[in-house]
Amino acid sequence: MHDTITIAHGLASFDVTQEPKTVLSAGGQKMTLTCGRISGELQRICPKCGHPMDIHQEHEIILKHVPLQMRPHLLKVSRKRVRCRGCGYLQMQEIPFQDAQHRKTKHLRYLVEKRLSEGHTLKAVSRELGVHPSIVKMVDKERLKRMFPAKRPHKYSEYIAIDEFLLHRGHRYATVVLDLQEEHVIWCSEGKKKQQVSDFIGDLGEDWMHHVKAVSMDMNAQYDSAFRELCPWIAVIYDAFQETDPRSLFRGLRQWLRMASDSGVQEVLDFAKTIRKRIRSLVLHAVYPINSGKLEGTNNLIKTIRRQSYGFRDTEYFFLKIMEASRKPYYRYQSHRILS
Repeated sequence: MHDTITIAHGLASFDVTQEPKTVLSAGGQKMTLTCGRISGELQRICPKCGHPMDIHQEHEIILKHVPLQMRPHLLKVSRKRVRCRGCGYLQMQEIPFQDAQHRKTKHLRYLVEKRLSEGHTLKAVSRELGVHPSIVKMVDKERLKRMFPAKRPHKYSEYIAIDEFLLHRGHRYATVVLDLQEEHVIWCSEGKKKQQVSDFIGDLGEDWMHHVKAVSMDMNAQYDSAFRELCPWIAVIYDAFQETDPRSLFRGLRQWLRMASDSGVQEVLDFAKTIRKRIRSLVLHAVYPINSGKLEGTNNLIKTIRRQSYGFRDTEYFFLKIMEASRKPYYRYQSHRILS
């Protein structure tokens, strides 16, 4: 029985001393408790002065482990502390399976990360594994930071799209940049002004930006102005005018501009003035037939992420979740049927 329990846990240097039993938490929740001790070697020579070290005390610590018997699982771990005869230096016996951040096992941390990477929400993972939501969020944020250690993507992009999305209520917006070929979100920042484009170019660097041929956007004057000033070699494309034949598009546009001038309606005249001012970006659509359609789909994805989480107070964490979600492949059901 002892060997069976030990193998089931799979914890290095952990000897089970009692079979798992059901206990009640302070909140009345049923939990599984397993008691055991650390069997690793003790330090017998003081690393400070070289004198012998004796067992001084024995301590118990409770760690949260992966669920067992469909319940939250606790480990009561007993470990020893040794003391130097000469200088009094104290050293605690290490627990090799304890997570460095909190009183939980590395196995539980891995399971939390796995559930989050599969798309489960913080609330769902917290309920399933019995881990506090704040700890689940901390684990997830650290996981995402490992996924995106640098602001610069691993690959160069030839075609990108830029747009703004609602970050919080109260007219607070953020800027998102999408690689149109990979369909990956490569950059996010709070705000929707010229400064955001300047920060984007500065973060990715001159070498990376020189590989970009064109950027698709709506008629955002500040985005447009920033790209023309800082990266004049990048073609700015407006995606609001799309037809199968670009020649018929620009013939029709010239005709519409003449009609607008003859209308005498001030609002139409103002719009026609805007079109004439940005005619170069409309014409370039024939050279670079790109649009922000994929980015609009990404904006819908962003809304879904925000809705599932009932909003995000941590903006950095929100941006990391967006970048991860844009890289997740489409899930296809895998049959469990065994091939003969």
